[in-house]
Amino acid sequence: MSCHGCVHFYVTHQPTWPYGCRAFGMRSRQHPARDVLVNSGKPCRMRQGQPVKEFSLKDVRS
Repeated sequence: MSCHGCVHFYVTHQPTWPYGCRAFGMRSRQHPARDVLVNSGKPCRMRQGQPVKEFSLKDVRS
């Protein structure tokens, strides 16, 4: 499972703990969803997709 696209996922820019999850308040060496799966045996239930920005052709042309 990947955290990319989740609103809670962020990159910490710290070499030892490069990934973080705001929902769980944690930093990890791998994607936090992987840690959740390993430790609980269940997939992450806090994952929320990023909202999709709607645009029109006017936005693309300008």
